[in-house]
Amino acid sequence: QVFDEPADDVQNVQIEQSVQAGQNKARLPELDVKKEFDENLVIAHQRLAFVMAESKICDLDTPTNLRTPAEMKANLAQYYQMRRTPHGREQLTTLVDVWMQSPRRTNVEHSAMRPDQPRPFFTEDGKDWLNTWKPRDLPTHGDAAPGFELLARLLPDARERAWFTQWLAYKMQNPAVRGPGVIMVAHDTFGTGRGSLGALITDMIGETYVRNINFSTLTGRNYQAQYNEWLSD
Repeated sequence: QVFDEPADDVQNVQIEQSVQAGQNKARLPELDVKKEFDENLVIAHQRLAFVMAESKICDLDTPTNLRTPAEMKANLAQYYQMRRTPHGREQLTTLVDVWMQSPRRTNVEHSAMRPDQPRPFFTEDGKDWLNTWKPRDLPTHGDAAPGFELLARLLPDARERAWFTQWLAYKMQNPAVRGPGVIMVAHDTFGTGRGSLGALITDMIGETYVRNINFSTLTGRNYQAQYNEWLSD
């Protein structure tokens, strides 16, 4: 089955909206060792969130990389200040320690990759969640001809190629929808471009969301075959 292609005017509107969304997306402020400690603390309140069920900290710029407080403390070790104790002694205080104890700290109960929910936070069943999904910032200009040439070589049948490109386009626009699986077979044939296609799709979707598995795992022939339930659906 081939997906119906939207009209040109609808495609143009979708592309324009995507470009505008990318251009208008606010960037998180960066920590800077040259800034005052209190300035960096304000930035930390904007960038960091604590996932209570996992006891881990998330930098919202890299939501898939949750770290323990000790790991985050090591990563941000250069952000500190010397404070004088009530006994008159100087004590080193790290940015992470102050942020962890701050009443302004952002707390959520759980984390999940949910392309169907708002980012970076969403509420479901009365609980606050961190959304670890982060869509790719794809270029809006460039030459797609090499990619189409690769597909023409891998899928010489025009109908199969149309189905595959529309499947891939739908997945890019609707990442939360599982959709059908696609199996491409080129048995014992090397140099066809399968690896290049895999690299292209990985670059489009994001390395975090792509996994290479061998055929025996996919078909349930070894102990790592965790995809049986997914395949049955």
